[in-house]
Amino acid sequence: MKKLYTLLLISLFCNALIAQTGFKKLKYGVKGGVNMATVALSGNFATKNIKDGVSNVTSFYFGGYAELPVSKYFSVQSGLSISGKGSKTDFIVNVTVPLFGDIPANYVRETNIMYLETPLNAVFNLKNFYVGAGPYFAYGILGTEKINVSTNAFGSPMQLEPPKDGDVKFGENPGEITPYDFGANFLLGYQLKNGFNLGLNYGLGLGKTNIRSGYDVKASNRVLSVLVGFSF
Repeated sequence: MKKLYTLLLISLFCNALIAQTGFKKLKYGVKGGVNMATVALSGNFATKNIKDGVSNVTSFYFGGYAELPVSKYFSVQSGLSISGKGSKTDFIVNVTVPLFGDIPANYVRETNIMYLETPLNAVFNLKNFYVGAGPYFAYGILGTEKINVSTNAFGSPMQLEPPKDGDVKFGENPGEITPYDFGANFLLGYQLKNGFNLGLNYGLGLGKTNIRSGYDVKASNRVLSVLVGFSF
């Protein structure tokens, strides 16, 4: 909870700073759209034991923002949004089976996590186009996961454990996911004269989502968002 309060304080500070430095010029807006989320994996285990790569999961994005024009071509933007992240990964792991010892198994895990996220972007405007970048901070508020462990070691697919389908456990223990996420944010879009805008947003996670996995694996969020919005 302390990290959630920290995120909210960061969001309030960013927006209050923008508002205090130029309230009369301040513009507001909302954005929403589709997220295509995955994770980037690193570490010896991930390199050697990843089977079919990492698949995207589809989620959504919705949020509001405040933007302060500093000059004709430059503005500062912040806000608060709900952003869906996650992935589907397929690893080869060794599982101990009575009478047979250790056998290779397919460990498939799909996660879908909703984050509260706040960015602080520097945005450059050229006519109707805009491009921007900056840091973001996020906190996981809820999520679901599916886990399936099976093997083909005996000639045909065999379930080794009952499939698990439930809520994500946030924390710092093995198998849990840290709720805290941070990274870099990149924007590209087109602003229409009537206030509507179309844009792409890419979130490059720099934190590690799996605190202690028991394996040499680091997973970091990657999210491509396709957004439509309206600026007041």
